[in-house]
Amino acid sequence: MAIHRGKDEGNDRRGASAPDPRWLARNGLVLDSAVHGESLLPGIGADAAIATMRGLVAAGDLKPGDRLITRDGGPREIVWVGRCDLTEAELARQPGLAPVRIAAGALGNGLPDRALTLSPHHRLLLRSEAAALYFSEREVLAPAGHLVGLPGISRVQDAAVSYVHVLCDRHELTLANSSWAETFQPGTAAMAGLGPAERREIRALVPDLSEGEGPAVQGAARRTLTRQETRLLLDWTRC
Repeated sequence: MAIHRGKDEGNDRRGASAPDPRWLARNGLVLDSAVHGESLLPGIGADAAIATMRGLVAAGDLKPGDRLITRDGGPREIVWVGRCDLTEAELARQPGLAPVRIAAGALGNGLPDRALTLSPHHRLLLRSEAAALYFSEREVLAPAGHLVGLPGISRVQDAAVSYVHVLCDRHELTLANSSWAETFQPGTAAMAGLGPAERREIRALVPDLSEGEGPAVQGAARRTLTRQETRLLLDWTRC
């Protein structure tokens, strides 16, 4: 596993049938896509088209200073970009790092507009009135891995992958292949997946991160659902 420095320099319910994304859209649940396995390293596939103020840019070509189009904060400047390249052999040894592939349209309402690759713990934005009922928030986040098994959403075990990590000065939601995706949130698990040099660099670049013991934390843009909560939300749409 090659981790590069920034540029510039719960209970699992098994066997439940998954609803068709067209059915989800008709019944008020829209999965607006917004990440990693043993090391919990979230990331977006390097070929994803990210919406920026200079147009669509491949995630692998983003650089500090680019301004993302975000859901909450308007144009938001990137302060750090990291990248993790995993070979097929490395994925075979660490299957928990294998990417999630979301086919075009698999999230409903034509989203994403083309296939999107995410690490399993990279979080997606779910919008639903049911979420407001169950969790008192209409918009919530769920890791991509929690949606595996829905039509068109699967794990890919037989190909190399490059994950890109994009950090802003706060946790944001940005467009990846026309779907909402989170930026890198330097919480405990995600920071633990980086090397000491990367952790020091991130703390230096984002001075308002906490300086206490352990990795620094930015507040999440939305509440994150557990696997069980995600299933509850999806099951509600079939009632």
